[in-house]
Amino acid sequence: MRRSTRRIRRWPIAAAVSVAAAISVAACSSGSSSSSGSTNTSASASSVTWKLSSDLTTGVPFNDLYLGAVGKGISTATDGKVTVTEYPANELYSTQTLAMSALEHGQIQAVVTQALQVNSLIKAFDGTQIAYVAPNSVDYFKIVAPGTPWFKEAQAEAAKLGIEMVPISGASPGEAGFGFTSSTPVTSLNALHGMKVRVSGAGIVSDELTKLGAQTVNLSTTEAAAGLENNTVSAALGSAAFSAGALKGVIHGFYDPGSFQYGPYFMFVNMNSWNSIGTANQNAIVKSVDATIGNYATNSVTAQQQAADTLLKSQGNWVTTASAAEVAQSAKELQPYALSIFKGEDQTSYQALVQTMQQLNYPVYPAS
Repeated sequence: MRRSTRRIRRWPIAAAVSVAAAISVAACSSGSSSSSGSTNTSASASSVTWKLSSDLTTGVPFNDLYLGAVGKGISTATDGKVTVTEYPANELYSTQTLAMSALEHGQIQAVVTQALQVNSLIKAFDGTQIAYVAPNSVDYFKIVAPGTPWFKEAQAEAAKLGIEMVPISGASPGEAGFGFTSSTPVTSLNALHGMKVRVSGAGIVSDELTKLGAQTVNLSTTEAAAGLENNTVSAALGSAAFSAGALKGVIHGFYDPGSFQYGPYFMFVNMNSWNSIGTANQNAIVKSVDATIGNYATNSVTAQQQAADTLLKSQGNWVTTASAAEVAQSAKELQPYALSIFKGEDQTSYQALVQTMQQLNYPVYPAS
């Protein structure tokens, strides 16, 4: 729930965190800056402060890990030439879709948010919501990693708006499932039929849930718990870590449908601000931040997902997981349906996503 007073914290901070919580990050590329304008090769002589807006809430281990990596990483990498004033938990804008528009127009300098807040402006990001595009969490972040065909296309679309996608590997506390207020365990996606379900932004995931017979309600990370408490929704889409943290005491159970959906987070910088700091500082920022976030995606995400399931159980919740056969059947039904919608929205990004999946040898059920 949204706090009544705005809390502004300056980074760098002293961040000591173990990782086990909710949400996702991924990222993007400096290649677009070179294609859309000349990039300075030396750092700005004077120091600057970037305003960074995010929907990540502080006090959650993974969120603090990421925000700390960005704030401290940018300052350290640039020898203090670029510092960050960070506005978490939608404190600067009610949604990060609005923050992205402000970023486009140079009113702020950076945004960290998930793809669901971006896809209305940059259609390539709807591709991050395709059901069952990867076998598991670690495999999923190979799709949205810098250098893949999908990543390059998303990057190019962002550049058209004057936005730089910073090339940092994707990270997340894992695949999304559903937290339920019901104390009766759920064993299938079919249980969503007729239910009102919280999602964190409009997009293909809403189409997928509609196909399953659910009605979606858009609630931000700070609104989800209240929505469940006041019966606006009776189920909420989110990772196990998010459910164990933000929804603790509100839900009574969690269903993990496999790699149905992810909420990857990305870092964006206003193109003029990015270009003004020079190539050396750009490269240093990427290296510094990715040292934390990229490592998490590669080495920690699966363990933290399992830890979140254990935590949910310790809180008295039921936890059920789809079988391999159920996942395979859902993938055959939902993936081509979602790909077909994406193909109609953005054919170039659709082709780039399918090419990426094929390069990684992931199952592709082509859109009709």
